[in-house]
This record gives sequence, C-alpha cells and structure tokens, in this order.
Amino acid sequence: RFTEFHRVPVGGTNAHDFYMDSANSIFSTLEIKDCAFTGGGKMEFEYPSYATIGITNSLFENEAVLFVNSSTPFNLAMRNNLCHGGSYGSMFTDSAWTLRDNVFDSVSASETFGSSTHDHNAYINTSTKYFPTNSGDIVLTNFTYDSGPLGNYYQPTNSALIGAVSRSAASAG
Repeated sequence: RFTEFHRVPVGGTNAHDFYMDSANSIFSTLEIKDCAFTGGGKMEFEYPSYATIGITNSLFENEAVLFVNSSTPFNLAMRNNLCHGGSYGSMFTDSAWTLRDNVFDSVSASETFGSSTHDHNAYINTSTKYFPTNSGDIVLTNFTYDSGPLGNYYQPTNSALIGAVSRSAASAG
C-alpha cells in the first residue's frame, strides 16, 4: 500500500513491470491499493486462472495495462483509479469484471470480445472511448488538475467529476 513503482521505459514486448499468467500465478488473490505506476511500463494480466484481482485508488501514468481472459475465468474489480496517458485494454471479458468510478485521461482504450460491468467512469481527451456511454459516465474534452501534497492529480473544487460516482466516500471505505 502507498507504493510507487517508477521506471524508465524499456523496449520490447516482454518488458513488464508486472506480469501475471496461469502458469506463474502462485496466489489466488491480488489487491493493488493506493499505488502509483509511472514511467511508461507495462502491466499484463494474462489468463490468471481463477484469481481475484482488485485494483483500487491507484495511478497508472503512461502505463500499458492489459487484461486477457480465456477459458479460465478470473474476477476483476477496478474502482477509483486514474489512467493518465498510456493504454488500457481488455480481451475476452466473460468473467465477473467491474470497472467503476475510474478516470481514463488521454488513454488509448479498447475492449474486445466481451462485456463487463462498467459505469460512472470519466473519459477525458480519450478519442477511442472504452465503453458505450452509460448514464453515469462523463465525457470531457479537457481537464485541469491541481497539484497537492501527494502529486499532480488533485481535482479542483469546481470539478465536473466531484460527486459523479457510483457510491459515497463512506461506502468506499
């Protein structure tokens, strides 16, 4: 918790900051919470058989994040995250996947062959919107962040995103 992973980008398709697959999964639950991944790395979750993955309140800055599912389903819950720059993708999402209260800012995003529960996400300056517009989604062409004691991604007091979430802060924990 409260960990920052930063690295200089390394070329090649096998350069991963984090990689989880069915052959190398030695745990059934992975919880990433209050972390920052910066510097242009790659995180890939490929066929992590029957795992449960929770990603909450984390920053992915210029990272490539990919979730791939096949015949061995896994559960994924992404809530209250910021993906700023980089890319986000999911393939074969026939498992119990939930994406809520996330911000995709200047991200190349795609979903292939599947569906997931997704709503109350914000899409800022993102030309390829990841999901169809849901009533709780917000689409913006630009957004200005404030700087604060823990980084450069604080919402200003007049932000269109304040209160546009699926649950209260007290319910989120």
